[in-house]
Amino acid sequence: MTSRILLIAACAVWTVAVHATEITRVWTEWRDAESFVRLSELADGKENPGDETYLRTHPESRDGFYFLVRLANASAVDGTFEAQVIMPGKMKAVTFKFPASVKSGSSVFEIGLTGSDWPDRKIRPVAWRIALLDAAGAEVAAKESFLWSPPK
Repeated sequence: MTSRILLIAACAVWTVAVHATEITRVWTEWRDAESFVRLSELADGKENPGDETYLRTHPESRDGFYFLVRLANASAVDGTFEAQVIMPGKMKAVTFKFPASVKSGSSVFEIGLTGSDWPDRKIRPVAWRIALLDAAGAEVAAKESFLWSPPK
């Protein structure tokens, strides 16, 4: 009987691990439009994201502040990335939403606050939070900067 309970518990843990989605890393930086140009774009004029997915607040503008989000996920998710940012001198976060289709496996997304949504290349956010929400709006995974939450 005990071995049966252990087997059921092990299967439950394995099932949770298999279906887990995790934001493993977020890098932040300002990027100039030129940093996105690849050799193939010089030939055909079309932006080539390679294995990454670019999501921008103003798709026609490449200059901006980006969150490079690396995901490890066992199952596909159709939903939304939500980027919340607190700017210097502000008390409330500004929220940006990006529809996203995440494939199973490892994925990289470049989430850009571009055009009028990012005022200056020298500005850095005070704090930020990135979340992946499923189609129903439930949070699947999230990562935040050190200053996002008060110390515990």
